[in-house]
Amino acid sequence: MLAEAVALLDSVVDIAGPDIGENRRRLDDFKKTRATVPLDDVKNWVASWGSANELPRPAARRI
Repeated sequence: MLAEAVALLDSVVDIAGPDIGENRRRLDDFKKTRATVPLDDVKNWVASWGSANELPRPAARRI
């Protein structure tokens, strides 16, 4: 579980510094698709880690 969290974090956060181009691309994608993962879905997913009822990674959806 922890390894998955670290891998996920590593896939979205560049510790070396912000990637403005990547941020712009993601914002442009959102403006086109309106697809995102609501914060409450992420919070529920993280809260379930290590429990008997661990939730699957939430999927993006149109808002």
